[in-house]
Amino acid sequence: MLDGRGLCPVGWHVPSESDWEDLVAHVSEQSAMGVEVEGWNGMAHWEVGQFLKDSCCWLPPRLLALDEFKPTNDYGFKAIPSGERSFSGFFLDAGVYGSAKWWSSDLVGNELRWRYVTSIDSALHEAQAMRTRGFAVRCVKDVAK
Repeated sequence: MLDGRGLCPVGWHVPSESDWEDLVAHVSEQSAMGVEVEGWNGMAHWEVGQFLKDSCCWLPPRLLALDEFKPTNDYGFKAIPSGERSFSGFFLDAGVYGSAKWWSSDLVGNELRWRYVTSIDSALHEAQAMRTRGFAVRCVKDVAK
């Protein structure tokens, strides 16, 4: 997929929803190895975000010291609470108790899909937004076919 905006270097692309779903499936499978839940071996999408968050920056140090609150970053994704640029041009939601938000390349009508994690839960959420908002971009390496 060619990105005419030049967001990613040659050989890389802005992730599609399919790329994000592949990431969720991989983290779910790998993180739930040996966990059997009523015949289903896997992890729900609402738990995947916790494995993508960097081990710092999401909560105050006093809470990060407790294992039950500490993000694991098991896959080297290193999500940090970078926030967003709102449609009005203001920056918000960065830092402790914030969120991390990334564009997808998929359009839904006039809006783009995006994914995000927050400090208040363990999910990797999905949504769509006007292109006037500003989120981060995580580039995905192209795979030779």
